[in-house]
Amino acid sequence: MIVLRAIVVIGYHYNKKYITLIDFMLANAMKEKPLPPKLQAWIEARKKCRLSHAHIQMARELGLNPQKLGSINNHKQEPWKAPLPIFIETLYGERFNKQLQEHEVKTIEQLFQLQQQKKLPKSSTASKSN
Repeated sequence: MIVLRAIVVIGYHYNKKYITLIDFMLANAMKEKPLPPKLQAWIEARKKCRLSHAHIQMARELGLNPQKLGSINNHKQEPWKAPLPIFIETLYGERFNKQLQEHEVKTIEQLFQLQQQKKLPKSSTASKSN
């Protein structure tokens, strides 16, 4: 891949190197987009409640609120409650009458990447038609 550098200088870097317009555009293009807040909430819930990717996917399909999982996961103080992973599995089994298979599990990060890949062709085809 050949990258041509522009002559236009748009500023100085902290160590006195020139920043060209192409350098600036390449740096911004290379940055990964941050996860949307809805997906970020699920990642935080996964870490906080120590759930697997499969449990998070089941909870999302059930329509559970990621911010409320901590109150559901109170089985140590309230012994009549089941631990959160077991609770999610039983709800999922009752609602869908099946168990989630390992090959069907997708992480939050994978879902975000798939969403981004779906968005790219739409924007490129829309610009071609204009």
